[in-house]
Formats: sequence, C-alpha cells, structure tokens
Amino acid sequence: DDDDEPQLRLAESGERPTLRLSPQIRVEYISKPIPTIPREAILPFFDHSLVLSEEEQDAAPYIIGNADDRVVM
Repeated sequence: DDDDEPQLRLAESGERPTLRLSPQIRVEYISKPIPTIPREAILPFFDHSLVLSEEEQDAAPYIIGNADDRVVM
C-alpha cells in the first residue's frame, strides 16, 4: 500500500497554493558546555609536523566527534 509512503507529484496550476520557505536562524541554549574530543581520539593525527599556508588551513577538514565516541573528518 503506497498510501503510507511519501510522494512527490507535480500539482496543476491553481490546484494548491504555493508555500515559499526561506532559511531561518534557530537559537538553542545549552545548559552544559560541549565536551572536548579526548586526546587519544586525535593523537594519531599529530604523529608528524606539517606547515600549511593560510589558504590550506582554511580548506582543511575539521575533526569532530559524536556521542558514540566516533571521530568524523
């Protein structure tokens, strides 16, 4: 039964009003600080020195972690 599945269809002109969505800023206040990434998680990335230009630094990926203690770059 396809009634429970999301569907995308082209509406005929005048069939339904157009709803325009725009990006909005959402502010969420947190009660605790964001925890830091454990040193052991990023230590493998510090095994050698590397000198980067400012442009290379700006284009470099960021290291982040999640609640499952997984590291994502």
